[in-house]
Amino acid sequence: MLVDAFQSAIPMQDVPDHFSATKHQFEALYRSSIVRPLVPSSDRSSVRNVVFDRSKLDGLLEKVAKLPNTATAGQGTWHTISYAAQRGAGHFERIFRDVLEKSVPAYLHPEKCGNGAVIVDVASLINSAIALKNLPNYLVQKRASAGFFMSFQKISGIFAPINTASFGN
Repeated sequence: MLVDAFQSAIPMQDVPDHFSATKHQFEALYRSSIVRPLVPSSDRSSVRNVVFDRSKLDGLLEKVAKLPNTATAGQGTWHTISYAAQRGAGHFERIFRDVLEKSVPAYLHPEKCGNGAVIVDVASLINSAIALKNLPNYLVQKRASAGFFMSFQKISGIFAPINTASFGN
């Protein structure tokens, strides 16, 4: 199986084209481990030899292709993820991950392909990003319905949820 993966592997410099992404968008997805190489680079000089499994990249594209069509999109300001990120809705890779995890409503533009086909409601994303930025800068604990504490810690302008079952009740 690994031999087959290497035979159909895509070199790092060709992945943005395969994924219909810009170089910077791909680098952000790579840094955040949304796309992973077959064999991680061991040092900085070996980055040019990094290859990606075509089937895993195609799997991500299949998830994107399964999004509902824009015809079912309701009211809202629907634009691409990169447009939303440029307008203050959050980092591209975070929005993309949220779309894949279905925690952000997203639709597929039928005339586009790859990540450029994904559209999100920019206004609602910006409003939720503004609400998170207005929270205090320190660790905020909120009682979750499952009986454990859900904590939010501000990390470089973004609040990241942290499950902490050891805090007690």
